[in-house]
Amino acid sequence: MESKKVQVDALSDNQEIMDGLVIDRLNKDIKDAVKDITKPEVRYLVKLYYAVQKNRIKISNQLSRYSQNQKPCRYFNWQLKQFEKVERQIRAAMDVYSKCSNLGIWMRSICGVGPVTASGFLSHIDWTRVHHAGSIWIYGGLDPSVKWEKGKKRPYNADFKTLCWKQCDVFQKYKNKDTDFYGGFIEKRKKYEQAKNLRGDYKDQAYKVLNNLQAYNRSFSDENMKKLKAGQLTDGIIQLRAFRWTAKLFISHIYDVYHIVQGKEPPIPYVLVYDPENQGHTVKDYIKPPNLELAKQLALESQEPKPKPKKKKLNIIKK
Repeated sequence: MESKKVQVDALSDNQEIMDGLVIDRLNKDIKDAVKDITKPEVRYLVKLYYAVQKNRIKISNQLSRYSQNQKPCRYFNWQLKQFEKVERQIRAAMDVYSKCSNLGIWMRSICGVGPVTASGFLSHIDWTRVHHAGSIWIYGGLDPSVKWEKGKKRPYNADFKTLCWKQCDVFQKYKNKDTDFYGGFIEKRKKYEQAKNLRGDYKDQAYKVLNNLQAYNRSFSDENMKKLKAGQLTDGIIQLRAFRWTAKLFISHIYDVYHIVQGKEPPIPYVLVYDPENQGHTVKDYIKPPNLELAKQLALESQEPKPKPKKKKLNIIKK
């Protein structure tokens, strides 16, 4: 029995080695295939990646529930490895795709932005339809003034909105890193929102949530219900408000860097040119994008003339 177990373990180890070799070969093929990939295909792969990741986590949690004396179904182990392979393959493809443009290279230089999320932003934003950063905010459902009326088409892209939340969630996880940029803004904004919440500035919004619980399609705990009845938003809603503000900041920086990597000056933010509410915004309030020097360097490299390939001389044999 012991020898059979050793044989099975050896076979499984060999299979893992073979799987690794196959994945390496696929990664090489992926690099060639990604050159011709379209934006809709990238959006599909990004969505598929998160769906596979979600199922992989579910199976992993299921396997962790088994005790040492219980043996999990072999199919679960096999399926877990299949999900992991698909994740690695998609991540490898997105790694190549996100580095095919200067904007993608800049995004990848930011702490917390990986190949999948960078590819998601690159594939979702259609620059032919973008007039300002606010256009992307509306597309991602980040403009609270845009309402989804009953019987009307959703005025934003749900997948892109989900991508923004996922990116902000990663930013928050990296907030204590030395290279962090956006995670600190999430914490700063959260404190600002909490102070306003305690002052009762969001009383009307809290009552609005209470009156539209069915629209939110969720139930609140007793503690959160007490907060809402007292005229205060829940901690979860405050967190989402901080996420939304940071997502808008990140998108504004993407909009600016899109122009910078092309050697152009980004347009001055609308609120600095025209301030209808007279909030006193000045140029000093402008938050510059991170790694700005890299964006400028990429622009210079793009403008440099590429060396022409040397023509091969043909050896003509004279008779």
